[in-house]
Amino acid sequence: MAELSLSRESGSSVRARTNDETTLTEPKWIRILLTLITVAFISLFLILPLIYIFSAALADGIGIYWSSITNPDALSSIYLTLTVLLIVVPINTVSGIMLA
Repeated sequence: MAELSLSRESGSSVRARTNDETTLTEPKWIRILLTLITVAFISLFLILPLIYIFSAALADGIGIYWSSITNPDALSSIYLTLTVLLIVVPINTVSGIMLA
């Protein structure tokens, strides 16, 4: 099993050292199985619902979808969302950097 030791060298930098042994302990078939389970989970809970949502939204044709998006109320909500995004993202970025 590989050991991980942290040591301070030359000021405040921290270097990690590992042994020459490999850090993978599971057999290859387990890694493949876990990867397949992950891909199946993402497909089931992310990709398939997105396909359903877009197919339902476009079921009556692209014209009805486009007229819904170009509705003045929809355009106003999109504008408000983008305005809030332009204000909040820089604030979150600066706050996150300061707190890190």
